Amino acid sequence: MVDSLGPDELAIPSLDINAPVYPEAISNFSLEIPGDVKDVGIWNDGGQVAGADGTVLLAGHINWYNQGNGALYNLANIQPGAKILLSDATGQVTTWRAVSLQAYPKTQLPQGIFAPIGPRRLAIVTCGGAFDPQTGHYADNVVVMATPVGTSGASG
Repeated sequence: MVDSLGPDELAIPSLDINAPVYPEAISNFSLEIPGDVKDVGIWNDGGQVAGADGTVLLAGHINWYNQGNGALYNLANIQPGAKILLSDATGQVTTWRAVSLQAYPKTQLPQGIFAPIGPRRLAIVTCGGAFDPQTGHYADNVVVMATPVGTSGASG
């Protein structure tokens, strides 16, 4: 179980996920994904981790050719109520609870998850569904939505 995080980290203890988080850009409603499968990207124009409004959007790989399983490999196994920890650059940790898990065809990812204003929530996105070896892509996006539980000071 994860008791503390360093700066810019994601942890989902029930899934044994612990990964560094790096700022990424969004282009045409598509979050750039880190080149290393062990990393997770955070939308750098979205809500701040410890902010009060909007969606904090994270995305990462399920796996990748020649790199193995990604940081979010087990994300589709999350259970409602699962604890999610996310730290910002200062080490301030925000605790979230998973409220939903949904798969969407890649072409139908809800644009609402790109909301920098509105209700406070966390969206974590990775690939899922059937893998097409011809294109090298998965058919779906798996999206976990979570709501905030609380924020704690810097940890180390």
